[in-house]
Amino acid sequence: MEPELKVGLAGLGSVSRTILHNIQTIPNVKLTAVADIRQEPLDRAREQYGVDTYTSVEAMCESSNVDAIWVCTPNLFHTEHTIIAAEHGKQTVSAVQEHGWSSADACLQALLAARDALGLEYVAWIEDRRDGAII
Repeated sequence: MEPELKVGLAGLGSVSRTILHNIQTIPNVKLTAVADIRQEPLDRAREQYGVDTYTSVEAMCESSNVDAIWVCTPNLFHTEHTIIAAEHGKQTVSAVQEHGWSSADACLQALLAARDALGLEYVAWIEDRRDGAII
């Protein structure tokens, strides 16, 4: 049997709803924790998924019950939360969704620099909101 990847989800807004539903279908992946600043979504996630809950991404990243972080917080926090996860030794998945390629590039460069400095893996997709292109 392959080892199980324990995933923490940062942010419980509209994007996370799809991920929460679909993550349970991925073999060898288990949702173990969620983080959000709002108590009501945390309570729902604890009840529905049986996960640990945290009121900050950093607190969730300190948990030994989390191997990787899927960042679903509002876009302006993706870079910050991805770097926090990397600093805690967590593999990360996030989107870089900016209004222009120059700001998306700046975010991506900051994330890649953190990844390289810490020797971690990072998965990102870039979405151009003007035409829906995903790279």
